[in-house]
Amino acid sequence: MKNKLRLLFIMIAVAVVVPLTGCWDRREINDVAFILTTAYDLEPDGNFRVTVQIPLAGQLGGAKGGGGGSGGDKTYYIDSDTGRTIREASAKVQARSSRRLFSAHRRVVIIGEDLARTHGIRDLFEAISRFTENRITSYMIVSKGKAADLLNTDPPLERFSGEAIREMAKAQGRAVINIKNVAQELNTPYSDPVILYLGKKETEGGSDKKTEIQLLGYAHFKQDKMVDTFEKDKANALNLLRKHSRPYDIVIPFGQKHISLEMTDARTTIRPVFKAKNNVTFQIKVWSKMAVMENLSGSDLTDPVIFRQVRDKASESLRQTLLETLKQIQKYKTDPIDLGKHIWRSHPGKWQSTYRHDWRDRMDKADFDLQVQTDIIQIGYISSNIAEVTRE
Repeated sequence: MKNKLRLLFIMIAVAVVVPLTGCWDRREINDVAFILTTAYDLEPDGNFRVTVQIPLAGQLGGAKGGGGGSGGDKTYYIDSDTGRTIREASAKVQARSSRRLFSAHRRVVIIGEDLARTHGIRDLFEAISRFTENRITSYMIVSKGKAADLLNTDPPLERFSGEAIREMAKAQGRAVINIKNVAQELNTPYSDPVILYLGKKETEGGSDKKTEIQLLGYAHFKQDKMVDTFEKDKANALNLLRKHSRPYDIVIPFGQKHISLEMTDARTTIRPVFKAKNNVTFQIKVWSKMAVMENLSGSDLTDPVIFRQVRDKASESLRQTLLETLKQIQKYKTDPIDLGKHIWRSHPGKWQSTYRHDWRDRMDKADFDLQVQTDIIQIGYISSNIAEVTRE
């Protein structure tokens, strides 16, 4: 009986093992070139330019970093070509590569400003999302100028420019913008996308001049075409209106000089109200918490009167920036802060019957009731500059 059981187990083992002859479609890692970042540009003749950044595994051990190319101490290789379609341009790059280009590990997609403004970005999703190898969780970026130029920068703290871009996008926290997010916003009747907007800047303060990457703000889109940008204070205000607040600095004039505050936290609510039949007013309330980071005015912030004046000035400064941001949104009849979604959620019947088909045309007619409340939660550990001369 034992011999029969043993024979049975052997037969089962053989039956299981024999079909396992290996992976018929296996691909050795030495036969693959991993694309880290892809840049898309529009050429003057209307063709697409595709530029890829590929890490050089053999140079990663003791590389000094920086620069494109495949020789010396360079840690990455950059190649580029053009075509009537994105696929055709990519195929030309592949034809020159001794390894198969593999995009499953791609972390960043960069779009040139000319392509975003004149052609639009909708066609990119056809090329990117058709195959599962392309991750739709990759960060999406719009570059000031040519997208390929961002790949040829020399960020000093990272081995690859694509990695520096990814870290800057990742640092935005809840405001992260990837291919999936943008595609969803393009497919809704009440939303328009905004995409991180980056540019180049030459390093300052050192003798060794290099070109770094700088976060400028957000590219402002109307459906799939870029129409403007939100930069500096407007970019921070946009985050507040999108309920994606993160710490940032505000500088207000006070007396003859200035006071710097950091917004440490904020909360925003948006509520549509219909005072007339089809005239919508959005009640927007913003509660912010700020901390005093620098006081050059010489004012005593422990004085309750001065404290309230600083708080009120901070509130008014924030309110004006929010109003300017809302005016820009209405100017282009866009909805990057999902105002239409608030109508759809709170008044679904009115949205379907009145607003759904021409919401963007009605954007410039909307009114805003904006209220800003600021609490200064910290003035620092000193009430006056410790280097000030004290007179008795």
